[in-house]
Amino acid sequence: MSAHLVEIFRAGTRTTGLGEMLAFSETDLSLTAAAYAAERKPAPLVLGHPANDAPAMGDTLRLDAKGANLYAIVRPTPALASLVRAGNYKKISAAFYRPSEPGNPVPGVWYLRHIGFLGSTTPAVKGMASPAFSEASALDVCFAEAVEIEFPQLSVAPGHVFDPARLAIHRTALRFQQTNQSLSYAEAVAFAERIS
Repeated sequence: MSAHLVEIFRAGTRTTGLGEMLAFSETDLSLTAAAYAAERKPAPLVLGHPANDAPAMGDTLRLDAKGANLYAIVRPTPALASLVRAGNYKKISAAFYRPSEPGNPVPGVWYLRHIGFLGSTTPAVKGMASPAFSEASALDVCFAEAVEIEFPQLSVAPGHVFDPARLAIHRTALRFQQTNQSLSYAEAVAFAERIS
């Protein structure tokens, strides 16, 4: 399964499941993104918000903050991707370790604990894009009328060999942009380059 970009959280005042009001700034999200390291303490993809962060239905590879939005590059299991594609899990909710919580691998910042995929539960953060795990296949055959479109980022100078890695980044960026429409092409390319 390939990597996907999903929006998981936004800055603002949020209400916990226990009714506690917590404020998250853009700086908090930037620090959370910078602190996250899957090799230190991975944040699994889970169904709902299980207390034990299990069973894992995929991995969070990295986090990136863009203004008031926190994004995750994730790799879901085929089972989770299937459930999302079927429309069973349309929303996402992030769970964090508090900055002073025992067990937080980076004390002093909000550290991602897991990313919960929600069925009928309403997420605390409204308005985020629904996850979409589309999978482009090398076996897909698409037909379209020929249209001349210039992609300067994909142009090849005379005498140079085309770089398939750049094409892969381009395709990944388009997929990221399709599922996160607030991203510009350049921002989607930057996210795609981070996982290539």
